[in-house]
Amino acid sequence: MPPSGMILDAGANDGSSTAMLAREFRRHTVVGVEPTRVNVKRALELTAGLQNAVILRGVLSESSGALSYPLGREFRAGVLSQVTGSDLQPTFGRRRNNITAHSVDSLLLERGQALAFAHFDAEGHELSILRGMQRTLSQTRPLFTAEAFPSEKPSERRAFRQLKLFIHSFNYTMHEVRETCGNKGCRNFLCVPAELARVGGIASRCAEGESQRRPVPCLACADSRS
Repeated sequence: MPPSGMILDAGANDGSSTAMLAREFRRHTVVGVEPTRVNVKRALELTAGLQNAVILRGVLSESSGALSYPLGREFRAGVLSQVTGSDLQPTFGRRRNNITAHSVDSLLLERGQALAFAHFDAEGHELSILRGMQRTLSQTRPLFTAEAFPSEKPSERRAFRQLKLFIHSFNYTMHEVRETCGNKGCRNFLCVPAELARVGGIASRCAEGESQRRPVPCLACADSRS
């Protein structure tokens, strides 16, 4: 992994993962992106005192602009207050919370940083996020992880196939991480530029769980090549 730059934690939830990443990778700016107010409040509490942690209330998407999600998604900090990809709509009203959407490419440009690593846990919104970082995928070629559902359900299988085709179109390889990941059927995939996968053996070590004793398995594995 590059010795500096931005680490994105998209779908930061209550900020636990953002705080963990900020402590583990102190040379990087760790940006946790989360839409719900209740989770953002908790994330700010958990990252207080971590100078390299930034909590951004918003979502990552294909393009920058305004979206909204149902009021009912604001419950209490944690997984009960999740906004799914299907919740995000360009419609507005009294029963919806407005939220700012950022593309990864525009966010990096605004902050003047390169992307060192990203984890996308966006409840079905991952493909839209990747469509908003095509310049980054083409030019700086960062490692990233994405959650997906390679299940037997036809709708989830179609979504996974679309995600895989898009990632492969940028000459990236996908490697399933052998760890429990959220809901049943959910898996994390480490996505590696093909030129790195050929020479470093990064993906195979991470997929085999070599670094499971460290708190951030995929990042720790990726960091071993720097």
